[in-house]
Amino acid sequence: MEKLQLNQIGQLVKLPRSLIHEEPTHTSRYLIMANILSMLGNPKDMKILDVGGKKGLLRKFPGFTPTIIDIEDSDEPDFVKGSALSMPFKDGQFDYSISCDVLEHIPHADREKFVNEMLRVSNKGIIICAPFNSGTNELLETEMNNYYHQLTGLQHRWLREHIDNGLPSEQEVESLLRKQKINFVKFRHFSAICWREIVKQHLLHSAFSDNKLLEESVYKTYENYYKNMCNVDFSEDGYRTFFWISKVSKPEVELPKNAAVNEAKEKFLVENKDVLLNLLENEMKNLRVMQHKSLEADIIKQENVALVAELREIKSSKSWHAIQKINTARSKINSATSFGKKD
Repeated sequence: MEKLQLNQIGQLVKLPRSLIHEEPTHTSRYLIMANILSMLGNPKDMKILDVGGKKGLLRKFPGFTPTIIDIEDSDEPDFVKGSALSMPFKDGQFDYSISCDVLEHIPHADREKFVNEMLRVSNKGIIICAPFNSGTNELLETEMNNYYHQLTGLQHRWLREHIDNGLPSEQEVESLLRKQKINFVKFRHFSAICWREIVKQHLLHSAFSDNKLLEESVYKTYENYYKNMCNVDFSEDGYRTFFWISKVSKPEVELPKNAAVNEAKEKFLVENKDVLLNLLENEMKNLRVMQHKSLEADIIKQENVALVAELREIKSSKSWHAIQKINTARSKINSATSFGKKD
């Protein structure tokens, strides 16, 4: 039996300092993934495939040198451009295959094929993490996409894709694995209340990236989450579900105690209070500036349209043509008179 002690996250593998200001919803999943793999063996001795990992975040953790496959280009070492639905690898070529927040970007009809392809190329097992259709997740993602639209007038690329594809179902994944008699265990990470606050700050920062005060506040929040919350943030309301699927033996997981999780969550939110207040103040200021500029542009546009229309109407009138004839005649008379005077 294989056992993961998730109350020891961060003891085996710590977050590199170079990632301390990376947005936690992106980076925390790789911190958890790196710790899980380290509990299963020495990463230096493992053949790992990172499906959809074009940014190479797993490689940022010491000892990890994964092969990466993605449909989009990447400059990372050991990168293969290709589809996860038909990977150019042999059966069992890797010890473990992982995917971080990829399943929700796969069309619903292809998700079973995606999981099966990861299983095919893996000898010992696979680890998949993604947001699943908990009900709460759909509401959170819709809210954040709408918030981003209010800030920028645009749809958020990834949140919009989640909404259009529909989040995957835990039950469908479980049914697939049971049908194939493959052992698995699941657990959730990143409590909804923390996810919402951090994503909101991240979207605000992306919309106003030149605001240094805002940037400092956001980075402080990130550091606070990594320091006080991330390592124990395994709660039932977690935004992201991890499936550890073993082809070797029956897996088991020991989660941090609820008391430890709640204590860390309370500490994170309390220490983040001042940051959130500063953030709100900056947010309202930026929104007012943005609304003022937008209103000013609309007024100028409306005034210009009205002036152009008025000018066209004047120029098309009979009186306008009459005035032009009078002015032409006056000009000729003035010219003739001036010519006579000069003689």
